[in-house]
Amino acid sequence: MSYDEVIWADTPDRDDAGSPNVVGVVALAAAAEELLAGRGRDRVHEEALVRALDDELATVAGLRRLGPVVGDRLPVAAFVVDGMPHGEVAARLAQYGIGVRSGCFCAHPYLSRLLALSPSEVERFHADARANRQDRLPGAVRVSCSSATRLADVAVLGEALRAITGPS
Repeated sequence: MSYDEVIWADTPDRDDAGSPNVVGVVALAAAAEELLAGRGRDRVHEEALVRALDDELATVAGLRRLGPVVGDRLPVAAFVVDGMPHGEVAARLAQYGIGVRSGCFCAHPYLSRLLALSPSEVERFHADARANRQDRLPGAVRVSCSSATRLADVAVLGEALRAITGPS
């Protein structure tokens, strides 16, 4: 064996994958057990985050929620603010240290339906996208919470949105 030449073994040895990743399998099993053990606690936290998001977003003047707002949901909310482009809302939230997504979230047909765009508006949307007219594209803001999100973080989001949408 050298850097210039390889001599392959005959089958079945040539096709052997080598030593299995036993340490990796043990670590994966331990991680899965840990996740399952905390699932009940995480579900309670998720439900609290959903309620907190609902409560905070309901206090923001001119904010309109998109998508389901009742039933079994994740702590995720999409919305628009009357009179403010979605990109501006996202940029203003970033000034408060809050990261959100804005635009159509790789879900253009769904957002077109949620925004109630007419067929002609969808056609213009596609033309603007092809022309790279980002300033004219419809969209929304989406905030997503995780197990690391604290209820206090949701309160800060509400405060920031009220400051952004309140009287200047």
